[in-house]
Amino acid sequence: ITDSCGGLPLALCITAARAAMRPDLALTQIAADLAAARNGLDSLTVVGDVAADVRAAFSWSYETLAPASRRMFRLLGLHPGPEISAEAAASLAGVPRDEAALLLADLTESSLVSASGGRFGLHDLVRGYAAELADAHESEAGRHAAIRRMLDHYLTTAAAAAGLIDNTRLPTETPAAVSGVRPEEPATSAAALGWLTREYAVLLRLIELAAAARFDVHAWQLPRTLRTVFDWRAQWNDWDHTHRIAVEAAVRLGDRRAQALIHLAWAKCDTIQGRWLEAEQHLHRAHDLFRELADLPGQARVLVNLGIAMSFADRYDQATAWAQRAHALYTDLGDLDGQAGSLANLGLYQVRLGDFAAGRDLLVRAREKFAALGHRAGQAVADSNIGLACQALGDYQQA
Repeated sequence: ITDSCGGLPLALCITAARAAMRPDLALTQIAADLAAARNGLDSLTVVGDVAADVRAAFSWSYETLAPASRRMFRLLGLHPGPEISAEAAASLAGVPRDEAALLLADLTESSLVSASGGRFGLHDLVRGYAAELADAHESEAGRHAAIRRMLDHYLTTAAAAAGLIDNTRLPTETPAAVSGVRPEEPATSAAALGWLTREYAVLLRLIELAAAARFDVHAWQLPRTLRTVFDWRAQWNDWDHTHRIAVEAAVRLGDRRAQALIHLAWAKCDTIQGRWLEAEQHLHRAHDLFRELADLPGQARVLVNLGIAMSFADRYDQATAWAQRAHALYTDLGDLDGQAGSLANLGLYQVRLGDFAAGRDLLVRAREKFAALGHRAGQAVADSNIGLACQALGDYQQA
């Protein structure tokens, strides 16, 4: 038995667990079953390969499953890991959530899947085996449909979550989820951030998967849902890498607005890291694309971010000029949130230029607009910068 399991603890644990569930089964029979399974998996067996022996242990557990559980296991091989929720598994398989939970419980009892805190994981060896089974037993159309359901599940949920924690993003039309998808519905910003945090590693892997499988809409929209998380968690390398994938996907689609949105978000990543030239290049490319599309809100957002980039580079005169253009455009558009944000930026730039009273007055106006809109993050930023202005004016208590 040890030889058949390749001496690997994982395979031995699976075999021992099955043996414990069948105390009537002789160890000689277990050894014979493992040997037979290994020899029977001709297309999956490599002589002398340790992984081939592990397949035998996995195969023995797999063959005891009911057909529906086998199918769920195979489809889990299409998921990139490291963990999956019952809701995501339901969408992957196109079954109701309660049914998915029962199937996952069966896989857990069979020791093919581990469970912790309502989430389910597969060891990398087990995931590889499940993926081989999916290739062998699921049709290409079936695998494609399962991957689409999985990507729809995560994109729909991530887009809803991102909207709850950042409602200032330029709008994006998320593709309608196909039949069988049951997205999760976070009800609060805290729940949304919790979901994005839990699924962060999964979402990063899905972006790679979507691009490789040419689900290009998902490949550019998923990185966009993570922009705020990248920012708040200071995940600059992930931000940079995923947006490189996103812009390539948008180019393949020929979607100019998608390209503009990705360049706009990518510029902030460069700005924060002090790559001023790269940030300006992204922003001017985004502005050109928005202008070609006659997208005025998009152009205004670029102007705001050009100002921010220049302020990070301590070029406050230029930052002020960009912010003034943005405020004028937001005024023409009647965009109150944009007006508040551009006023807040103008106020900070005046503080940095040494005109503390003018800066404070602009910031107070911006804070009032944010408060009227219920924009708490905007109020917080305005308060912080009003404090800087008051400090510079010597009004320490107010600061």
